[in-house]
Amino acid sequence: MEHKYDTTYSHPVPVIELTVSSNSEEKKCIGIIDSGVEMTCIPEEIVEELRLRLVGIIAVTDFKGQVSEMCTYLANISFGDFNFKVEVLPINGNKVLIGRDILNHLVITLDGKRGICEIKGD
Repeated sequence: MEHKYDTTYSHPVPVIELTVSSNSEEKKCIGIIDSGVEMTCIPEEIVEELRLRLVGIIAVTDFKGQVSEMCTYLANISFGDFNFKVEVLPINGNKVLIGRDILNHLVITLDGKRGICEIKGD
């Protein structure tokens, strides 16, 4: 399945349309493919709107090396033929950051010259 890059950024980014869901509700979102993120991150607003279930608290190190404790929540993330049940972190912003907890189960090809991201299963 091929997806176009979002060219509204100063450096275009690979994005996909996805659905975040809890047991009873769902929300369509845009997700950024981000191999620098270990755990998938979801905007706080969506965590609250879908009333995602609190799973635990973990220590998180940000890009500046600062450590803080954050709550994790259980979410279903689906796009195309793929469906993942993962622990997610809440973030500020309006886009989902798709982390290595999902990406490591896929074959991702980034074609920056054409502005295309191709996603396949194994």
